Amino acid sequence: MIEKTIFTNDKIKEVLAEEYDLNIVKIEHEDRGSSNIFYVYDEKNKRYVLKEFESRCTEKNILKEAEIISFVKNRGINVPNYIKTKDDRYYIKYNNRIIILMDYIDGYTKEPNSGTYEQTMESAELFGKLTKILEDFEVIENIEIEEWCSKSQLEKAHIKYKELISKLGDSDIELKIKSDFEYKIKLLDRLSTFDFSVIKKLTMKNCHGDFSIMQFLYKDEKVVAVLDFERAKYIPVIWEIIRSYASIDEKCKDGDFCVDNFLDYVKVVRKYLDLNIYDIKYMPYVYLIKFAISTYGYVEYMENNDYTNLLNYAFWRTKMCKSIELILNEYNNKIAK
Repeated sequence: MIEKTIFTNDKIKEVLAEEYDLNIVKIEHEDRGSSNIFYVYDEKNKRYVLKEFESRCTEKNILKEAEIISFVKNRGINVPNYIKTKDDRYYIKYNNRIIILMDYIDGYTKEPNSGTYEQTMESAELFGKLTKILEDFEVIENIEIEEWCSKSQLEKAHIKYKELISKLGDSDIELKIKSDFEYKIKLLDRLSTFDFSVIKKLTMKNCHGDFSIMQFLYKDEKVVAVLDFERAKYIPVIWEIIRSYASIDEKCKDGDFCVDNFLDYVKVVRKYLDLNIYDIKYMPYVYLIKFAISTYGYVEYMENNDYTNLLNYAFWRTKMCKSIELILNEYNNKIAK
């Protein structure tokens, strides 16, 4: 969680008593993803999940998430159920944070890149089924495709990295960050020849928005529920495919990219979704571009050195860029067969 919680345990008890008529006697906190998660127990030991979103989250997003959850739940996807307040609202707002309460689903989360081959393919199967279901939902927050991935973003990122380098000192960790920035600047130069006109030819679909191993609940090493639809969007589906693959496969743990496993992943997804020739050909290129322009993790750490987990994620993403560059020829040769 980038933003620290606004709650104390006493305040959680007070708010849930007032808004939900719940007498909470036990609270556990989990720091997972971009939200603060609390497991709260009432006097009968019934467990609930309280989720505190970042301040960037809007009421519109939460209402949309509630609609999507209801939609996919009615079509066979297991998702957490929102609990309404005493006055029939899906959420409450406290100190500029949106708070929701959900029924607890028995299960556990897994760390990024801890999935076996079988679990990686399970993710592909679930992704295909879920995205196919979402085709029948109204268009979710359509993005401006030219702004989503464009040459101008490369130019802006180029300037941003140089500005950030000027703020770095000479500690070991800052020198490592500087080395990553210098690599990314050179990468941006290499990507400047990319034909961005193909972006408009990519297949757009309603997507979960953050489909990854971090959004799965497991039981007996099988997925039992999908979480967090708050970032759902109508986007190029290949972005969600390749990101979800790279988040789960244990072979990607050290920033490596396994072409064979990824192509197996895509093959499973294509049982449910139609992808065109541009989708297949340019998947790794789009992934590379999106990571190349992103300063996520670095900037947060430079502003607050407590965010070592975000910095490690940034390092992983840069390693993944290097790996993707190395496998492009292999990938092109294998999809040509």
